[in-house]
Amino acid sequence: EALERASALLLESERSLNFVQSFTGQWLGTRVLKDIMPDPRLLKFFDPDRQAMIAETELFFEEMLRKNHPLTEFIDPDFSYRNANLNKIYGGELEGREMQRVSFERGGKHGGVLGLASVMMATANGVDTQPILRGVWLLENVLGAPTPPPPGNIPAIAPDTSGARSMRDQLNAHRADASCARCHNRIDPLGMALENFDPVGRWRDHYPVYTKPKDGVDTLKEEFYANNDTATRRGPAIDAAGQLPDGTRLESVTDLKRYLIDNMDLFTKCLTEKLLVYATGRPLSFGDRRVVDQIVHQMDPEQHGLRDLIIAMVKSESFRTK
Repeated sequence: EALERASALLLESERSLNFVQSFTGQWLGTRVLKDIMPDPRLLKFFDPDRQAMIAETELFFEEMLRKNHPLTEFIDPDFSYRNANLNKIYGGELEGREMQRVSFERGGKHGGVLGLASVMMATANGVDTQPILRGVWLLENVLGAPTPPPPGNIPAIAPDTSGARSMRDQLNAHRADASCARCHNRIDPLGMALENFDPVGRWRDHYPVYTKPKDGVDTLKEEFYANNDTATRRGPAIDAAGQLPDGTRLESVTDLKRYLIDNMDLFTKCLTEKLLVYATGRPLSFGDRRVVDQIVHQMDPEQHGLRDLIIAMVKSESFRTK
């Protein structure tokens, strides 16, 4: 009881902000954003835009912790935090650089860990999306089902910015190799479900096709969606549909959200594992996995929240004997 009280006090204190920043950087990948610069043909992107993406992620997670929202809110919330810099990502007419809490309807394309611009940017390369990387990220960080590393002799898929082949065509060709198909049947439908999000998290219905700079121009500054120059043109329409190995059909990210809400034990277990690895500073042992199963069994994702989950982990044998 004393341990539970002390944990609750710490989670309510300002010291918890260090945990929020560090854990979201590790789990949701915000720490890698500093190394990614979007192609200027896609949009004009500046450091305050990057900082706003990170702030949105941390403030969303911080409210999940502070208000102990149900764990389902990680997947399909009705709120986030944004400022004027993020209008270029999500739309809207917010003013000022101060982060503001915004509300929206559940069930939409944005919101939650599957709709954060920071996550979409961290799982892309700045030029275009990488469905394989996003699919692997989802398996590792949301579904808790990591894939083995690919065979060393299999080349990576690079985005075809000429528009000659769609991403789906490239994935189908890649998956034709029997040694690739087993894992890619799990990876590709998840990655493609997020394909409407461009490299910085904007919603798009078509791929951009990049053209060469004008003579004497080294750097292109035009934005793709302005369509007012020859820097880019509208490419093939995006087909985000796919089928999971269990037969579930996904047409877009909203279907993926519904799938996760219906299978919240998968997400709850994955998040518990991530928290326990962070808290103990080591990979999970067989005994730790038993503890994770016990914690997940206690959690009702529609009733229990992030604070409940963390306190249950702190009280666990794995944490107390680390």
